[in-house]
Amino acid sequence: GTKLRWLNELVGHVSTIPLVFPYRVGRITHHQHHAHANHDELDPDIAGRGATWWQSAWNGIKERQFGRNENYKKALSRSKAPDLPAAIREAKILTLGYYAVLTLCAWSGYAIEAALRYRALLADPKIRKVVARIGSLPSPPEHYRRLTELIRSPNASADAIAAEISTDPAAAAKVVQLANSAFSAGSPVADLTAAVTRVGLENVAYIVLSAEMYRPWAEDHIIPGCEIDTLAAISEHAAGLARRLVSQPDQAPAAALGALLHGVGLIVQAQEGHDDLHADHSRALQDGVTLAEAQVASLGVSYAHLGAHLLSMWGLPTEAVLAVETALDHPPARTEDLDVAEAVRLGVHAAHHAFADRVAAPLRLPMSEDVVELVESLEPEGVLT
Repeated sequence: GTKLRWLNELVGHVSTIPLVFPYRVGRITHHQHHAHANHDELDPDIAGRGATWWQSAWNGIKERQFGRNENYKKALSRSKAPDLPAAIREAKILTLGYYAVLTLCAWSGYAIEAALRYRALLADPKIRKVVARIGSLPSPPEHYRRLTELIRSPNASADAIAAEISTDPAAAAKVVQLANSAFSAGSPVADLTAAVTRVGLENVAYIVLSAEMYRPWAEDHIIPGCEIDTLAAISEHAAGLARRLVSQPDQAPAAALGALLHGVGLIVQAQEGHDDLHADHSRALQDGVTLAEAQVASLGVSYAHLGAHLLSMWGLPTEAVLAVETALDHPPARTEDLDVAEAVRLGVHAAHHAFADRVAAPLRLPMSEDVVELVESLEPEGVLT
């Protein structure tokens, strides 16, 4: 009833915002708590009772989950407070407001954008048309499939993972090499189990996948204008750069993975649909454009889109998949504040530029002069090779 009553009310409303709890409802139920403290029927906070403070806190959290506790509803139904109708009306408005804010935050966030792009990638009719021309997309390599199953098992251990990887000498060598590169800090390791521990189980699976995808092939599976070992070198170079260029350290694995596998679609086309690939390569030479541009003109999508589609079907991380989809787009002319997709684009273009003398013109990626100057200034340290 004092002149500063409004200040008391304001502090009450503001202080309950972090609790996502309407102030007036809290005041009414709290009065009932004090009036009937520890009463099994009438105390609305009885569900939070515990033998210790931490048990009380934990019980309070559990009982405030949706559908768990009816005590507050019963307390409000018993209340004779004169402002009860206003408190209930205010609670409804504030609850709707909270949900509206959460919805707006989610709607404007990257997670929604990524989910929609990911779904569109899976359902793209142009990619489906390319897949139909190929016949079918390959399943994940067998060694990679066994390894991921082992990693997801409850008994996964570095020793078990190392034992599985050791059946493939090339993959094992790659894991040890990566563990001793700028990928990880620390003293050199020669033991495969120690290398697995240093690199991390999920990263090991991706390294094995890369090793299997970039294996030498039979002579009838040739990428026009590029040897498979050159594409592997480009991809590893790009992975090292992307890992170092991405701004957020926790996004480095996704950036490295996206760059490492940016050429998977090209490999699949060389293995499964090489007639179309050779025709597009010849058309690119004739028209003076890149292979990706020739593919978009004839098929509607490039090998980057096909690769992202395949990796999404294999269940690889969304950020890496979406980075593969845009890996051939024009890169940013900066090295600061790069997200995963930007770091992959810049790393991939820099790597293609570094190996330009080992690939035919259609596989070289065009860059503006400022980007050329930028990529030529990038230090090679951090490259996986």
